[in-house]
Amino acid sequence: MARLSVPDRYRDPLKQLIALDDDDIAQLRDALNEAQPAQNYQALAARLASRTEQPSELVLALVGLLVSLARSAYSVGTTLEEAAGDAASSAIDAKLVSRDESKALLDRLKKLLTTRAISVSAKASWLATEQRHVFVDCNIFTDIRTVFSSPNGEKEPRAQSAVVIHNLEIEFHRGSEHRSEFFALDGTDLRTVQAVIERAISKEEELRKVIEKAGIQYIPVE
Repeated sequence: MARLSVPDRYRDPLKQLIALDDDDIAQLRDALNEAQPAQNYQALAARLASRTEQPSELVLALVGLLVSLARSAYSVGTTLEEAAGDAASSAIDAKLVSRDESKALLDRLKKLLTTRAISVSAKASWLATEQRHVFVDCNIFTDIRTVFSSPNGEKEPRAQSAVVIHNLEIEFHRGSEHRSEFFALDGTDLRTVQAVIERAISKEEELRKVIEKAGIQYIPVE
């Protein structure tokens, strides 16, 4: 059995990769060799769209497949060539290709996975998200909370004052799980968070300059 399997969502792109002719594969490989790496496959696919004659939706699906396989290879400590072999074997097991077709698939996967754009983009993405908790999204819900009291011994409570509160929802991935947590904030807390974020942005810009000054390619988040 193959160590790495192809997720169901990438089975169609795998079939489309097999259906392309050799000239299409050569064009895609050339485009990948010329493209700059990106931290997410969507940004990389957008860069390739103008360099190939394939529909942008197909390019997005194929790049997603390739980056996913490369990320999985880095995650389990295998080589890209071995990942290509695992994917080809998985395609046979899933009856997506015949054994004869799998040889051509293996060759195509090796050629595309080992391009710099795919290998570097996948490793950058893997390194950036190889954490226990990975941020997905956030929202802040702001409400008025009314303070009621019964002055002068009255039975019915009356609104006397109010406060504004904020609930920060942070969505994140923990392994394969999608979770969310809520945090109560007041106005002072918001300003504290704002200051911390602004400082982090400044540090990111400074570190980017250090990276570029050292002659190392900086891969931005897009």
